[in-house]
Amino acid sequence: MNEELKFDFDFEGADSSQMLDLAKHELITLKGSMSVGEKEVSADEIRKTEEYFNALKSGKLKFPRAEPTVFPLNPDHFKQNDLPTPKNFQALSAQARFYWVEAPLLLIPGEKPFYKLQMSMEFDKDVKDSQKIPKVHSVFPETKFVERAKIEGKIDLGLGEDLKFKVVAGIDDVALPQSIPIVEASAGGKLGVSAKAASTFGIVAGPFSLTSKRALVTCRFAGEQALWTITDEETLQENNPIFIVVLEVPMDVAQVRMTAYAQAHRSAPLPQFIVRLLGKLSPKSAEWLKKGSPEPAPPCSYLIKTL
Repeated sequence: MNEELKFDFDFEGADSSQMLDLAKHELITLKGSMSVGEKEVSADEIRKTEEYFNALKSGKLKFPRAEPTVFPLNPDHFKQNDLPTPKNFQALSAQARFYWVEAPLLLIPGEKPFYKLQMSMEFDKDVKDSQKIPKVHSVFPETKFVERAKIEGKIDLGLGEDLKFKVVAGIDDVALPQSIPIVEASAGGKLGVSAKAASTFGIVAGPFSLTSKRALVTCRFAGEQALWTITDEETLQENNPIFIVVLEVPMDVAQVRMTAYAQAHRSAPLPQFIVRLLGKLSPKSAEWLKKGSPEPAPPCSYLIKTL
């Protein structure tokens, strides 16, 4: 796997409950083996440490039960939604078909708020034949759009004639909800730019407007995988994020397996007792605590029928 597309913390098959139990066990063992000459642990330190671990049990990250929103970007779709077929669509689709894939996350803030969220989508990661592996063609949200929205206050987004996300300059009637910075679902694929406006600006689908004041979003994608990182405590408390991929699928591929992964990191400072003993913990426990006691979501797997 591309190193740039890995999460900041690797659970190596464990989950947050197992990591919490491991860290607690190690700390209890270390406390019991402290020598008389070492600094006494106050009752207040022990209390704050217990409160910290108990607080980690609140707050959850998971994929909703609803299936991801998936629909083909093809002439039938454009016609049904009163959108013009891109002028170069025939050439663009000569070797591949294109699909809108939209996966939501359910982020439930707990006592210790999340400040960073990472989300990954992978498509047919175990396929050996390189000619049959799909490719991430375009993604949302993406760094350049969030940064521009911070400067301008609001931008309208759509799919250009190359089926990549673009700023829809000059269009005021993008008819779906605004949010920060990841928007609500795309209305089941019924995208809201008028045919006249779309043809004027070379936009084939305009799903939403974007506003952003705080959040930092980075997205890296290569081949069959995309990885997003969102950092901002307030944004992650206010919004359930949506992640979108325009997927390019080889013509003779009948189905694609999408697998989504996510993890969220907390911003709460560590209690002093834990800080004092970090250097004596196992490397894995220390890393988990220092990186905000990450919480993973159970992976979401979905089969996309393409023929």
